[in-house]
Amino acid sequence: MEILNPYPFTKTHNREYHFTTKNRTEYAAYFNKVPVESGAVYNFVFAISHSGAKRFDLRIRDTIVCIIFDFWEDYDNVTLFVCDSSDGRARNRMRLFNYWYKLLNCDGDVVKIDFLFKEINAAILAKKDNCLLELVENEISELFDLMSGE
Repeated sequence: MEILNPYPFTKTHNREYHFTTKNRTEYAAYFNKVPVESGAVYNFVFAISHSGAKRFDLRIRDTIVCIIFDFWEDYDNVTLFVCDSSDGRARNRMRLFNYWYKLLNCDGDVVKIDFLFKEINAAILAKKDNCLLELVENEISELFDLMSGE
C-alpha cells in the first residue's frame, strides 16, 4: 500500500470535513444522504471553499482518501461519487476518481460500480462485505432511470 500523507482535517457531527493545504487553499468535503429507500447511500462532494495558491499537491488526494475511510468508520454505507459535468471535465474527474479508488481498494475489500447517465459519470463505492450493495446498485440504477424519464 502506498503510504498516505494527509493534511489534518476536522469533521462535524453532520458529515462535513474541512482541511487547509500548505498553500492556504481550504477544502470542504460533505457526505449528503441520497433519498433512496434503503437509506444507505451518501453522495460525496468536495470543493474548494477558499482558494490559495494553485499547485499540484498529492496530499489533497491523500486527505480525500483518508476522509472517505474515516466516514466509513462511522457509517458502513455506500458512497456515491458523481462527476460534475458543468465545465466539460467530468471524464477527467472520473479518471482521477478511478485512481483514488485504487488507493481505497489497496486491500481488495472495496468494490466500485460505475454508472453512466447521459453525460454524467458516477460510481458507487462500498466495502465488499456490505450486505446492501446489490439493493443499492438497483436503487441507483432506478434513480438514474427516473431522472432520464425511462
